[in-house]
Amino acid sequence: FDHLSILVSGMVHLKAGGITRIIEGHQVLAITANVAHEVTAIKPSVWLCTHATDCVDADEIDNVLTRAEK
Repeated sequence: FDHLSILVSGMVHLKAGGITRIIEGHQVLAITANVAHEVTAIKPSVWLCTHATDCVDADEIDNVLTRAEK
């Protein structure tokens, strides 16, 4: 899934799509579907990921967001 990641506060090291960046909060970043990414805190940080979905079943949401897209 394409999704937004929000660095609310702090400083992180972000690796995504072969690019490495140091990011300081607050920032909103678009993460493209199927791009492997890794976030490591450099300073204490709050990092949120927001995913759009039509799923309203709290018991099913993890399955919806983690299954491979077809």
